[in-house]
Amino acid sequence: MGYCTKPGHGIFSEKNCPKCAAGQKAPQGPVVQAPRIHFDRIPMINNRIKGVGGNDWDTYFSPHYREPNLVMDGIKQLLTEYWTVFSPIARSNFNPDQRRKLTDLQREVGNWMRGPKPPNDPLVPAMEALKRVVDRTLQAMPAPPPRSYNNLVCIGYKIQTGTFESPTSARVAYTGAWNDRIDMNNKRGQLQEVITQALRQYQTKFSRLSAEEHKDTLKIFMAPEFYFRGKLGGYDMAIVGEILPEMRKFTSGFDYKHWLFVLGTAIAATRINPFCSTCNGVTELMNDPKDPLSHRSVVWCRKCKKEEKRNTPKMMLDNFAVVQKGGENTDANAYLIQKEFMSWVDYRRPDPTTKWDNPANRQVDVRGLEAEAIPSEGSSQPGTVAQSLYKDERMGGSVFTMDGIRFGVEVCLDHLRGRLKNSDNSSQLKIQIQLIPSAGVLPKPDPTNFVAPIVFNVDGSGPNVEVWNNGFLRLTPHGDLCISDRITIPI
Repeated sequence: MGYCTKPGHGIFSEKNCPKCAAGQKAPQGPVVQAPRIHFDRIPMINNRIKGVGGNDWDTYFSPHYREPNLVMDGIKQLLTEYWTVFSPIARSNFNPDQRRKLTDLQREVGNWMRGPKPPNDPLVPAMEALKRVVDRTLQAMPAPPPRSYNNLVCIGYKIQTGTFESPTSARVAYTGAWNDRIDMNNKRGQLQEVITQALRQYQTKFSRLSAEEHKDTLKIFMAPEFYFRGKLGGYDMAIVGEILPEMRKFTSGFDYKHWLFVLGTAIAATRINPFCSTCNGVTELMNDPKDPLSHRSVVWCRKCKKEEKRNTPKMMLDNFAVVQKGGENTDANAYLIQKEFMSWVDYRRPDPTTKWDNPANRQVDVRGLEAEAIPSEGSSQPGTVAQSLYKDERMGGSVFTMDGIRFGVEVCLDHLRGRLKNSDNSSQLKIQIQLIPSAGVLPKPDPTNFVAPIVFNVDGSGPNVEVWNNGFLRLTPHGDLCISDRITIPI
């Protein structure tokens, strides 16, 4: 029995190594041990390390396994899958898919460490380093949240938010106040009044439940798409950032400890490429100084001291579902979930009959300007400034886990296009509750795009509220608030 140190040759039972043309003999002395290896993080497959002539994996593993090896191939596949489900949001929120991949990796590395190995195998230091970083990463991950609720009540706010200038017009109407902060605060106050009514109506309808049954029931309150959008058609992004902290002052009360709020969606319009076409100076969007009451905006160059008219401004239109857990005073369970697909019927346009199949037709009237509409960063829609490299909603997209329950959120057109259904590894999402704040999903959501047993849709175009449980409609809208029966949350 011998062991050849050449890559891929390994143990042999003959007198000489059968893979060496020269018939190399087994080494008689000890093989030099490789230096101690340390991984700062889980090794990547396709990330070049500065100053190293190979990938993380290739640097330590491939030189020793050029021959096909099922164990090493399996570990390499698990490393690939780990980085597929990893995202920045997973650093602070429990990610069950990420934990599963690490647990599988921990098991496979452990099996290799316990298995037979040739003396002084050069892979041992690398595998020991891999085991250490996997153990360390698992230990640092947030613990799996316990299942807090077994039942659910859906409460929909039936209000029209998707309106047009007239019954026969296709031009979208922007309603509310001209000032973003005033509009946001007005709608926030209105929403707080409605939530107070929802609490009273819930308590009345379910007055026979015991205190323990109330604690075991998650109340989901949802408003429709476009709830937070003022007269300018889109808020400044800074105003969108104020919604959750301001609403939390109200929803953090003890009465809402077992509530989840989907506070409709908020629209943000952000100008990009803010440079003057003449002097390349920085420009700013401001109210027309020549006619302040027109609420017309102009692009003003600080350097030229004049209006920039030569280029059509570009506006990135972000549409965020605003999600927050009640009874909490931190943002640990708060999310702004971005709508991926802009819709040509969502904004006021010079010609509302043209569709957006061609990005050249994406002209909108927003923030007092006629501008070119740009999809959100990370969208797969053509024209975005940074297109997504992934099609996996576990990548910090529209899927999150809260109180041990898996939620998926699709804003209007995202649902009609099957954002969750068409996600890579959609069968592994295991969503229990699908939430659809919308303004145009009529007359009902698309059952072919259901990915969860429970589907809750609040539409601001009808307006309309629907709750589906295992394919059956379980809620008949009535009044401004629609409250479902108590529904069992599937495991």
